[in-house]
Amino acid sequence: MTRILTLTAVAALALGPVACNKSPEGGGPASDQTFSLTAPPGSTNVPANNSEKPITITINRSSHFGGDPIEVKDTVDDPKGVTAEFAKTKLDPTDKEVVLRVKAAPDAPRGKRTIKVTATPKTGAATTFDVSVDVVNP
Repeated sequence: MTRILTLTAVAALALGPVACNKSPEGGGPASDQTFSLTAPPGSTNVPANNSEKPITITINRSSHFGGDPIEVKDTVDDPKGVTAEFAKTKLDPTDKEVVLRVKAAPDAPRGKRTIKVTATPKTGAATTFDVSVDVVNP
């Protein structure tokens, strides 16, 4: 029984970082005026055939964050053959998510890429985190 509990605890700790891809908190200056972004865990497969692969990014605002918009932008770490673009770059206070559209050209090198997402509020600190994509054969 102790062995099973130990294995379960080790597995939970090992999967913890993979289970959630969440940005550090941005916003402020007060601790109850924050926001963060969350992407799907792990890496999203993007076929190298110029088709669009949507990745949904969730916006998590504290109850006191306020009514100001948040601006988002992206940067691909190795852009050869890979593009990423937000469906909208200015997120209104009512927006709960935004779609990041990723495409890989047929000649894009296969393998993992990192898309750095930065979200900047009108006032307060920006937050940045990485979204992982894997360019695969179609």
